[in-house]
Amino acid sequence: MTKDRGAAVEQLREAVEVFERCGCSWRRDQVLETLRHLGKPGQRAVAASAGPGSLTGREREITALAVQGMSSRAIGDLLHIGERTVESHLARVYLKFGVHSRQQLTDAIAMHAR
Repeated sequence: MTKDRGAAVEQLREAVEVFERCGCSWRRDQVLETLRHLGKPGQRAVAASAGPGSLTGREREITALAVQGMSSRAIGDLLHIGERTVESHLARVYLKFGVHSRQQLTDAIAMHAR
């Protein structure tokens, strides 16, 4: 069952991209809603498809501090939240930017700023 769900998430994620390129926003939204109901993998795919424009205020705040080189612990201390909370926010940011590290995030932000 897990393998089937993973394949379904991947195919639906690809469908989201196709509908986005075609300008079929209604169908894209339907597929995103289906993905939301496929557990964590589906929810991660939805977050990734949302892109950087969907960052929350807190995610933007944490991202700005992270790209300045602050550690998760330092960010947590500054914002009065736990280190793990910072890491959770960063994980969602990475998904939205399609990156896997702080360095990639920094590079992606530099690309978006151009």
